Amino acid sequence: MSKLVRVEDIVKVVGMKNYIASLEMLETNLSYRGYQLNEKKEAVLEFLYSAKEKAIVHITIDKKRNIKAIQCDCEHFNQDVYCPHVALAIKYLFSDETLVNHLIQRLNKEQDDGFNRLLFMAMKEEKIKKPLRISLGLKQIDRYEPFIYELQVRVGDRKEYLLKRQLEEFITSYGKEDVVIPIGKEFTYDSKEYTVAKQDEPVMEFLKMYVDSQMISKAFYTYARREISSITISKSTLSHVLGLCKNRKFYVDQLGKKTVCDGISDQFHLDASLLDENAKVRLSMEYGDIVPLTEDYEYILSDGICYRLGKDERKLLRLLVRNHKKTVLLTEQDLPSFVDHVLPKVLKFDEHMKIAPSLQDRFQIGEWVPRLYFEKRKKEIVAHIHLKDHKEEFDIYKKDENRYYVYSHRMVEEIESLLVHYGFRRVKDEFVLKDEEAVIYFIERGMYVISEQYDTMIESSLKKMKVNRKTKVESSFRIGQDRILNYEFQLEGVEQEDFSNVLEALAKKKKYVQLKSGDYLDLEQEALEEFDQVYQSLGFSNYDPKGKLPIYECVRLLEMGRHQLGTLSLDDSVEKYMEEFKTYKDQKVKFTKEESILRDYQMTGVKWMLMIAHLGFGGILADEMGLGKSLQTIVYIKHRLKEDPKRKFLIVVPTSLVYNWQNEWEKFAPHIHYEVIHETKEKRQKKLEHLEDCQVVITSYGTLRNDIDFYRDVCFDTCLIDEAQSIKNVGSETTMAVKQVVANTKFALTGTPIENSVLELWSIFDYLMPGFLGDLPSFKERYQIKNLEESAEALDELRSLISPFILRRRKCDVLKDLPAKIENNVYVELSDEQKALYVQTLEETKLKIEEAVADSGFQKNQFLILSLLMKLRQICIDPRLLFEGGCIGSKMETVIDLVSQIKENGHKILLFSQFPSALKLLIPKLEEKGISYAYLDGQTKSKERMRLVENFQKNDETVFLISLKAGGTGLNLTSADVVIHLDPWWNPQVENQATDRSHRIGQKNVVEVIKLITKGTIEERIVELQRRKSELSARLIDQGTETADTMLTKLSEEDLWSLLGGTESKF
Repeated sequence: MSKLVRVEDIVKVVGMKNYIASLEMLETNLSYRGYQLNEKKEAVLEFLYSAKEKAIVHITIDKKRNIKAIQCDCEHFNQDVYCPHVALAIKYLFSDETLVNHLIQRLNKEQDDGFNRLLFMAMKEEKIKKPLRISLGLKQIDRYEPFIYELQVRVGDRKEYLLKRQLEEFITSYGKEDVVIPIGKEFTYDSKEYTVAKQDEPVMEFLKMYVDSQMISKAFYTYARREISSITISKSTLSHVLGLCKNRKFYVDQLGKKTVCDGISDQFHLDASLLDENAKVRLSMEYGDIVPLTEDYEYILSDGICYRLGKDERKLLRLLVRNHKKTVLLTEQDLPSFVDHVLPKVLKFDEHMKIAPSLQDRFQIGEWVPRLYFEKRKKEIVAHIHLKDHKEEFDIYKKDENRYYVYSHRMVEEIESLLVHYGFRRVKDEFVLKDEEAVIYFIERGMYVISEQYDTMIESSLKKMKVNRKTKVESSFRIGQDRILNYEFQLEGVEQEDFSNVLEALAKKKKYVQLKSGDYLDLEQEALEEFDQVYQSLGFSNYDPKGKLPIYECVRLLEMGRHQLGTLSLDDSVEKYMEEFKTYKDQKVKFTKEESILRDYQMTGVKWMLMIAHLGFGGILADEMGLGKSLQTIVYIKHRLKEDPKRKFLIVVPTSLVYNWQNEWEKFAPHIHYEVIHETKEKRQKKLEHLEDCQVVITSYGTLRNDIDFYRDVCFDTCLIDEAQSIKNVGSETTMAVKQVVANTKFALTGTPIENSVLELWSIFDYLMPGFLGDLPSFKERYQIKNLEESAEALDELRSLISPFILRRRKCDVLKDLPAKIENNVYVELSDEQKALYVQTLEETKLKIEEAVADSGFQKNQFLILSLLMKLRQICIDPRLLFEGGCIGSKMETVIDLVSQIKENGHKILLFSQFPSALKLLIPKLEEKGISYAYLDGQTKSKERMRLVENFQKNDETVFLISLKAGGTGLNLTSADVVIHLDPWWNPQVENQATDRSHRIGQKNVVEVIKLITKGTIEERIVELQRRKSELSARLIDQGTETADTMLTKLSEEDLWSLLGGTESKF
């Protein structure tokens, strides 16, 4: 539990100057490190301030909460005025009531804990070293070079000795152990007996750096180096050396005149006075002898004291001393400039300057007390600094030509520093606070802190300003009789006129927004973040608090409701609407005699499409190839036309399927008036101009793109696109043309809604129901494959959103008469020679990948990684693929044996490999054993492909050697009933497509699929990776497909090292 600490309590301990300085420091840089009990059973607390300059603060308190001792190791600390670090630590300590109570309870215990007793016993047993006395002196070397000195170092115990011949040895031994150096008759430095005190460490660091630089310089320029017995301080280094002497005694020897200084003061004083001389003003300044120690007067000697002057002070004093001036005569014209530029510098030397009686009316000296005024000006806060005494008050920045006020500039500087700390910036004669977060911090905290320290006058409207950090959000969603989804939002404490500003600020990820009342609304509240999530997800096109949404957003609303978003309040009409959709299988649809050829699953598909259209949604008919998507579409259109014969339908297909669709219409619905728009421009134009009586238009993607100006003006009942993956490229002209078509209902027909990326799914849904999956950047961020792999929540969310609008049936589920497919993995051991080669290449691969990733990162080395992994895969098949004259792979021997056995049993075989060169290595062995074969790869011409396929189907060739890329699709090879995959491919869907060359309609036998895997190698791990990827994709649609490259780019580094078997080989 935290507690508000009164400022005056801290100021009493550390003084106002240190308190103000602590406000400039970040509280987050201070950390509490714990406490120990001393012998008096007092708690010694340790705090660490971690910034550019670190500091450790120790505060000792007793059981009555009294502070008994304070210590800080910074250079500003002394026991009289302490330092800002102490102010920060005290504020931390007494604002944490829990910590203080714990300490008091601990101190009131009768017995110390074992650890502290042990600690103090150990400290007692340790031998405490004596602090070594080190003193410094500066001796002027040359009368004509007054700012070049010799730095003299003296060390000792009771008596100090000047270091000469021992100088270098002593300095270079700093930090070393077991050092013994005779210094004088009565003193020997022993590192076991003496230690350098903490305040002397900066001195030793400087001396060591100096000696090191001298040794390097002399070693470079001379062959024989003499030992360093003196240290010469140049003009440029002198200020640094004097800075080391700030809190220590030192002497200055100026050609025999020796002055001993007790540290360095920054309070140089001279007696200043203003005198009246015949309508002129004389400034008189009295000061003692001044001897500059540095050329710029930063350090001076005066009356046996060394002072350090600020920039303004040193400029003025240098001017006076060099010109031998102690008085300056000022005319009336000089006074404004004098008061603005000179007088502030003089007052730094003498705050209580004397003024002649005749001038006292013009130059006012008073016991000025600050008063601060704060007012609200639009979105800014403005501050004015006034000074007042018992007689009058004035604004310090508004000038009066005939009257001048003399006051403490230090006091004003403290106020200015405090205002700057809270974000104010001076603009002419006022301080202005503009930054929104700074304004809010000032309202909630700064205003009260300043009011406790100073007399303040705060404008009433500013006093009333508040920050709303707890807002209630209410919403309403309902579906009207017109089947329109209506919404309304209300934010507690936010007027309707502020609604758009709040939403805009949320969209821009702002932390706060100012309302028209002047108050601020905290936008990082959980309720508002949830509200923003809802608003962004629903894709509103404006910032209105109420309006209408597309009906299909019901699905998203229900999904959000399942995640218990408190912002949502859904009317019963929303759930009832979606319940109606779920019962599409039960709806009564009368199918004609001609339509009785439909299978059950096809009738279900027609019902689903009719329900989609009825409810105003869009959908993807995603049945596997060969399940009759076109037939279901034709029957759907027939039923829609029965309801209203005036409806028009548009079907868009790839060019190669235009006339297939025409044949389907002639076959199943010849009575429906349709037109195929796919000829020359002139012929298309004529048809397009006479479509009044046309009910169905069939066109290709290319012709639609060319004729889009016409289609844009027609409203269709339904638009259907076949092979919908054709619009997967979001930015293509074809995709943009398709999305310009206006239709009440839209369908996509495709067996592969996802080919390479889940982003393709977004493009299809953007056509079906624009905005349903949000904008593309947001979709990428949330749902791209890499996110799905990492987040089951995101995957489930996307699947829940899209599943109502995708109807997907597989052959294995609906075509029970298709023969089974049996899959077997056959594991092969590498030969000893092959194994040794694999292990060697594996280690080389790991090393190369580690070096590449360390050099330029994982993502930039995808091609290198792919090529290195491919080498390992080639060794698994046959080392001859990689090394000329290599050993024969054990997998090649296994596959020849398999083929021989399968041939003897009277089966035909399809043998796939990613590597055509591996297939070619098999040919000599096949010929040797008299096994007939055919061969196809990417170099095979189209006509030759067809001839090879036809021959294999009709003749007795035993094995068809096919490269995976060239023959994985587009071939009908049902005469084979055994499929062998020589090597596993990254993407299981590519392997499945290759297998389906045999396992398809027309196959009469059970198909056996054999996958050859080398044990303990990358191949085993590819199979595991396939399994994980397949499970992921199956959860979303059925089984998405990815190319090898996209799959590889989605591998995490963890996946990669898993493929390589971690850090050790399996062998």
